[in-house]
Amino acid sequence: MATRRSLRTQSPASTSESEEDEQQSSQDNTVDMMDVAKDIVTKNNERREKKRKALEAEHDKRVKDIKSRIDALFAARNSRVCKAHQEAWARLDALDKKRQNIEGLILATMKEIEAKTIQLSAELAAMFEGRLEEMEGRQSQDV
Repeated sequence: MATRRSLRTQSPASTSESEEDEQQSSQDNTVDMMDVAKDIVTKNNERREKKRKALEAEHDKRVKDIKSRIDALFAARNSRVCKAHQEAWARLDALDKKRQNIEGLILATMKEIEAKTIQLSAELAAMFEGRLEEMEGRQSQDV
């Protein structure tokens, strides 16, 4: 820096040169400041982009983890439901076999009762006819 005295003693030509130099350095400073500002904005945008990508990656990872957990839970539930259905069908099949067995026993018992009823009815009819014949025989003897 030049002192005041030296600036006063300088010639007007050197003053205009120094003003031009100052303007040139001022323009250079402005250009440098613009470059620095662009660099700051670029770095800030890059930082934001990195953060955004990191957040997206974390989100995607969590979504995949939760999806896999839900799929595992769904598969386990389906397995339990399928097993419960199979057990229920097995119980129903066993009960159906018992029902069929009981129905068979009921039918056999009913046939046996029917056969005995028919036999008893035939015996009673024969006995009734025998008694009627006896009664008719007595009546014919009495007459």
